[in-house]
Amino acid sequence: MVQALEASARDRELRRILAGTLQPDGARSGLLPDYQRQWVQVVLLSSGSGGSPGAIEGLLREMKGLHCEFVPDYGGMLVLIASSAQEREISAFCSRFAERSGARPGEIFPGPVCQGCGGIPASYQEALKKKQYRGFSGIPAYYLPIEAEHHLILALRGGKAREAANILDQLLEENAQRLKCGKLRESDLFQLSMVLINDLVRIVLEKNLSRELLASLETMEYSSVYDVFGKLGAVAGEVCAMLSAREEGVSAAARDIVGYIDAHYADSGLSINVLQDVFHMSANTINKHIRDAAGTTFLPYLTYVRMEKAKELLSVGDVKISEVYKQVGYDLEFSFRRAFIRYSGYKPQNHIAPEENFPRG
Repeated sequence: MVQALEASARDRELRRILAGTLQPDGARSGLLPDYQRQWVQVVLLSSGSGGSPGAIEGLLREMKGLHCEFVPDYGGMLVLIASSAQEREISAFCSRFAERSGARPGEIFPGPVCQGCGGIPASYQEALKKKQYRGFSGIPAYYLPIEAEHHLILALRGGKAREAANILDQLLEENAQRLKCGKLRESDLFQLSMVLINDLVRIVLEKNLSRELLASLETMEYSSVYDVFGKLGAVAGEVCAMLSAREEGVSAAARDIVGYIDAHYADSGLSINVLQDVFHMSANTINKHIRDAAGTTFLPYLTYVRMEKAKELLSVGDVKISEVYKQVGYDLEFSFRRAFIRYSGYKPQNHIAPEENFPRG
């Protein structure tokens, strides 16, 4: 009985970590490894691929520093979460596992190797994107253009409820049509909802909004496309309302300070001391204004601006990391790489344009 309860609690905790709704400070049960100190990788396996827990026991005996957790029937897939203190061991794991299990292309979808608990949902989202191109055919199972997702995130960040609602309505219309025609399955709908939930979680956390907003997402039903988008739209509306209310209470000085950071993030010499000289305020006052406008203080906000710009540049696909780090305010490539991993949970080379991420047959 106790073992069954523990297994159920472990499964719930793993699902919340995958969804991004359980943060590192929330995993206190002791049932899972301390992922904050680990390199991690999420692998999705189609049913019948041979990727059962039994198929991996021999590999685990060979790679003694490796730990694996299985989440069965997560969106119609078997989800494997591998972790190790050694990056090299994780990097070698997926290919060896594919050989051992006998999985064929189109049956196994690995995410990138990431770092820390926050790297698990990041790796999972990238694995989902590969799964979206079923069998590497180049035809997405669900409709979510990268431009639509990008504009949705911008609308949410700006507290633009009507714009966010219009984008979700367009996505609903197209995906409802695909579901009606049999081009979309319930498992595909689950994967789409997980991508959009991850976008909402990202905004809630980066804007320091109440995590109670995420509670309704954890109990989402996936049987109806209208139910999914109805709940997503409700949470998106609450997020926009909170951010709009925050914006109304922001002073002109706070807007000026945040605007200055947005305009000068590429300057490697930008610091709290520079802001003190420009605005003739103390560091505490400047941080208070930034918190009022952005929900955080100077350094986290500067890092956020730089990393999001770096992601935007890397997504172009024809730019090198050696060119990007200077454009976002770093003097050393090593410092940029370390900051990127800490911020996103994965390496900058894993954040590439979708066209390069999905080989096509």
